[in-house]
Amino acid sequence: MARPRTVSSATESDERCSRSSTLTLGRHSKFARCSFRGSLHRRRTQVPTGARCSRRPLTTLRARIASAQRAKEMPESVKVARSRDPSFQGIDDLVEGTGTLEKTVGDDSLEETGRDLLVRVDPVTSPESFAYVSLFFGECTDVFAGLMVTGYSLRVQFQTSHALVLLHTSDVPDRFLRALRELYTLRLVEDVPFGGSHISRSSRPELWRTFGKLRAMELTEFSKILFLDADLLVRRSLDALFEIATPAGVEVNSEDPHGAPVQGFKIPRERLMSADGVLRARVNAGVLLLSPSHEAFEQLAEKALLGTCCDSCCPEEDLLTRHWAHSPWKSLGAEHNFEMWRMYSAPAGAAESAAIFHFSARWAKPYWAAFENCSDQEAFLQTKEWVDNAFKWDPHNLFPTATVEWLRAFRTCAVWCAVLGHDLLGLCGPRAHELPCILQHGGSKSV
Repeated sequence: MARPRTVSSATESDERCSRSSTLTLGRHSKFARCSFRGSLHRRRTQVPTGARCSRRPLTTLRARIASAQRAKEMPESVKVARSRDPSFQGIDDLVEGTGTLEKTVGDDSLEETGRDLLVRVDPVTSPESFAYVSLFFGECTDVFAGLMVTGYSLRVQFQTSHALVLLHTSDVPDRFLRALRELYTLRLVEDVPFGGSHISRSSRPELWRTFGKLRAMELTEFSKILFLDADLLVRRSLDALFEIATPAGVEVNSEDPHGAPVQGFKIPRERLMSADGVLRARVNAGVLLLSPSHEAFEQLAEKALLGTCCDSCCPEEDLLTRHWAHSPWKSLGAEHNFEMWRMYSAPAGAAESAAIFHFSARWAKPYWAAFENCSDQEAFLQTKEWVDNAFKWDPHNLFPTATVEWLRAFRTCAVWCAVLGHDLLGLCGPRAHELPCILQHGGSKSV
């Protein structure tokens, strides 16, 4: 394995500090978290072999922070979010302590362990190219918030070197796209036509637009893509999943009492479909590992246009499950798509191993906790109260715990966005749509 090369900067005088205050690494996708310190001795930041370095002045970010401090432009919503979590104190110091920042940027010392500022590093080129892909259609605030948290987790928290691609339709508001562009490569796409007259057992006619996920199959510049829904919380790096053969996903609604097969297990056709072609189970379309192919896209789009693929309220899942039932599908393991309905039967400690929490059910969305400016305690107790009132079974408090964890991720993402000049909570705006189920049935928000 090639030894990593280094980029170093030293400060021996104020003049040298001034000249070296533009240390930059790369222009593409990998964010390396770092902190500027006031020490005057030499520090070194490693860059992977093959990475390209370009000069990106730190003065741009410094100017943004100084401007925010002078004009007191830090949004009130972000201040409230920071006050909920003591771990943001370091970022408060960064944003508000402009004088200290000027001095430490001049010192130009870097550490890889901080989380205050960001350095972009080009990923190492490889014969195989992978990407995380998501879809955004319409102007739903919940989807925007979820995509920001997912992108932040992958790019900033877990520092993936793979591309993040967001497929979006023309009706997504520009104000959302400007913030999403900080994390994703945006790709404008058209809806995939659906020829059916309705979606089975659903009162949500817009669900036909989920066939837009099929557009991920057109990204043939990548050898594999991992499609991710917006209503997820990524809890650890997912890069290792690209080693699994495609197509791969997590089986749900199986007749097997033991649940989804373990990671890498081939899912036989008979587990998914009966001999007469009736679906016994589906592969959940919220987390899918696929190999893009124009031929496969054309086949899938043609089946969607025929409109005969929908056995449930999850039309794209029915289509995809049937299409590759003979391949066969491979399992990603339930830990890589831990849906909230699993709280009914999950053993104690099962959530600890989950790499992804999936808030797939309409009643399971966590966004309300951020939009209502809840504290961790308020979010936990309110969610638990709703579970009890709705007569749902959650003996290990999996759902309240997951809601609080997503809320913390949103807060961290909101402060990161503020440093880049985006008011995440302000972009979400007032809730114009219906009150979330938890606030409808859970009683008062106050604790």
